[in-house]
Amino acid sequence: MQKKLLVAAIWCSSVLAQSTPTDVFQKAPPHIDEALRARIAQFLQAHVDGKFRIANELVADDSKDFYFAMEKHRYLSFDIAKIDYTDNFTKATVIATVEVNWRPSARFPAQRVKPPYKMLWKIENGEWFWYTIKTDKWDTPFGTMHFPNGPEQSDPAAQVIAQIKAMDGKAILNQIQTSKTDITLKSYEESSDSVEITNGMPGTVNLKVEAPPVTGLTIKIAGSTTLKQGEATKLTFDYTPPTKHAKPPATAIVRVEPLGHRLKFHLNFALPPEIEQQLPKLK
Repeated sequence: MQKKLLVAAIWCSSVLAQSTPTDVFQKAPPHIDEALRARIAQFLQAHVDGKFRIANELVADDSKDFYFAMEKHRYLSFDIAKIDYTDNFTKATVIATVEVNWRPSARFPAQRVKPPYKMLWKIENGEWFWYTIKTDKWDTPFGTMHFPNGPEQSDPAAQVIAQIKAMDGKAILNQIQTSKTDITLKSYEESSDSVEITNGMPGTVNLKVEAPPVTGLTIKIAGSTTLKQGEATKLTFDYTPPTKHAKPPATAIVRVEPLGHRLKFHLNFALPPEIEQQLPKLK
């Protein structure tokens, strides 16, 4: 029984969307947790309001130069998702989601996205402060970036900005993969088809089906409409034709939020075999 409870606890702590604010084995005293959450909220709200001087007041002295050099972005909203405490509750790793306007490239319109934001916090003189560690890596919602010369030899904020600007927006969106985009159904009898959708992006996406106005067509997601990184789901197409007449092609859309990305599926309705045989063959 104890083994089952331990396995269940470990599994629950690994699921961000379902986890409690802190791991059960490192649950902070309420006054510590409340104090940190208040400071995080103040720090992130300063980014919502565009008051970066206020945010700077919550940055540790050893990280002020780094924060000053960073390109500042205004957030639209934020949410504290998870807090992991270490060093006898004097340090914490925080995962928050921040809503921002993001434009992957000039070819794409600006979109509202909610990427995860990993932060480090520590107690100094009885107060919580945001801080960073000198490293040649920088975690972003789209993967880990590397500084070619290390942060001591170059401006780390400038390196991050340069790499973000160099990203291929289309390549980022293509991390939402489909097993196929052409769907084949029958115009003269009941039929079905399916496609698999996989989320290869860090973070969670939500899927929403926009079905075309075709009588007898049902499109649904066979499972959860929410996909975490690496998860997949099946999209099914079931068709019961009202007549045996030929049907024109149609297009179904699956919206991927919060990216605003649209997955297009082309629906073709096969004719009865006896009619297909009468059609002239293309050379």
